[in-house]
Amino acid sequence: MASVHALIDILRILAWPVTVLILAFVFHDRVSALLKRVSSVGYGDLSVDFDRLMAPAERALARSPGLSIQPSQSSRRLRLQQLADQAPRAAILEAWADLAETRAASQTPSAGSNAVDQEAIDALTEARNHALASGDDEIAVGQAQRYVALAHQAALACQPHSEAPC
Repeated sequence: MASVHALIDILRILAWPVTVLILAFVFHDRVSALLKRVSSVGYGDLSVDFDRLMAPAERALARSPGLSIQPSQSSRRLRLQQLADQAPRAAILEAWADLAETRAASQTPSAGSNAVDQEAIDALTEARNHALASGDDEIAVGQAQRYVALAHQAALACQPHSEAPC
């Protein structure tokens, strides 16, 4: 009799997981198509949407001629990285302001920029706009630090001594 009760308990425990697996198998195509349409997923400090927005900037800056993505140790960047620990959105906005200032001071007009540079600027702009529209707790520290690094690299590419046009 105890073995029958144990079997019933096991079946109760396995009922939901088995049902979910069967449904996932049966509706695999529909669930897959639905997941491809999801643009933002977040939980706690994780936000897939913001990471997706920064990926084009990383690719564009990696392809920029004369620019290598290396960690820079400028005092301004270090200060922004520290700010990102306390206020991620503020660090993003400050990094964007630095980039905009560098672009404005650049001797190279923005209209002459190549597609790689413009792709990076556009991606950083979109990520900045997303940060502006997000709540204070929606941008993770790591994401803000990544944005600061990318904006700093883009600003370096815009400086007059850089081979890459801005």
